[in-house]
Amino acid sequence: MSNIKLTLEYDGTNYSGWQKQPNFRTIGGIIEEKLSKICNEKINVVSAGRTDSGVHGLGQVINFKTNSSLRAKEIKRALNRILPKDIVILRAEEVSRRFNARFSAISRTYQYLILNQDMPSAFNRDYVWWIKDKLNLRRIKVASKYFLGKHNFSLFSVNAKEVKSYQREIKDINISRRENMIKFLITANAFLPRMVRGIIGVLVNIGKGEITLQEVKEMLEGKKIRNVSFAPASGVYLLKVEYKDNK
Repeated sequence: MSNIKLTLEYDGTNYSGWQKQPNFRTIGGIIEEKLSKICNEKINVVSAGRTDSGVHGLGQVINFKTNSSLRAKEIKRALNRILPKDIVILRAEEVSRRFNARFSAISRTYQYLILNQDMPSAFNRDYVWWIKDKLNLRRIKVASKYFLGKHNFSLFSVNAKEVKSYQREIKDINISRRENMIKFLITANAFLPRMVRGIIGVLVNIGKGEITLQEVKEMLEGKKIRNVSFAPASGVYLLKVEYKDNK
């Protein structure tokens, strides 16, 4: 039996997220369906991150085990021939049977894009969060430092009742602006459902002057000062997943 690791990208606009669901079109569901056809057996995939409806992937990682005699590169070619055009397999390789795309990962990095200008974009509307209000980027950067390290992110997530702990460790947050586009890069050991969107929503409220730095600090201590306004899914991208090795 082979253990195949795939790295892929996808446009999540027209999908109900990653996780396979009855009566819904999902990215993971389609990939399992196509892999099962190619390998001529029932295939179950493990993903590094279960992205929400509308969230995009630039470096999603999955693995699956198969009895097929097809090599990893042959599976990649076959998949790319029959997958929808908004899902593309970038890399394929055979890895140790111990490798697990979810549990072997040591960090994930998400990207979030905000278009900060007076008018929306006709072309980027499904790939950014358009904000016409002026944002104080200096305050946003100061507030972002509060998120670094280990914190209770229960207030920054939803539908996470099945998780054992709400504690996650943010390893790095990088914020940059080029013309009217603001880019956030957030790296953590793992993320709760909608956690990225919760963090961005709070940072935008800071940039608008709607909440204080002290309130952010208290929210990270688990104190429900206010309800979190979640950023839209359209601006979220699973950028990359890091592994110590493939074993």
